[in-house]
Amino acid sequence: AVKEWLSMLLPLALDREVCIITNMGAIDPPGAQKEILDLASSLGLEITVAVAYESSISGPENSVLWNESMGVAEGRSTYLGAAPIVHCLENYKPHVVITSRVADAALFLAPMVYELGWNWNDFEKLAQGTLASHLLECGCQLTGGYFMHPASGFVSSIC
Repeated sequence: AVKEWLSMLLPLALDREVCIITNMGAIDPPGAQKEILDLASSLGLEITVAVAYESSISGPENSVLWNESMGVAEGRSTYLGAAPIVHCLENYKPHVVITSRVADAALFLAPMVYELGWNWNDFEKLAQGTLASHLLECGCQLTGGYFMHPASGFVSSIC
């Protein structure tokens, strides 16, 4: 399913000069990076894919890795924040940024910080951005896309 929607989304994002930021890397961001580079190649697209995650290893051609701390090699996977994503955007101008586990709001806050030139010491803007990011990330739960009926034990999310 991911390859299907990326097959449609990648050409549109390139046409519109929009960077795709995704946490689909889970515990294997380099593996996800390779999949996206292979898919882009099969579509005849040349792209750069940056990876924000917590371990240090070499990446394939046309790739950039950003490392916050050691972890994956030892079986740990910690949540990253917006800073590694902003680092990728500022330094590599990628077409796609893949993260490992990341705070959900970071996927929205990072592009705000990058595009609006926010300073990491401007706590008022960061707080407002974090609130907006959280609302965007949880929007489907806020608007009824999430259903939980405790009596039935049934939990569903269509996000």
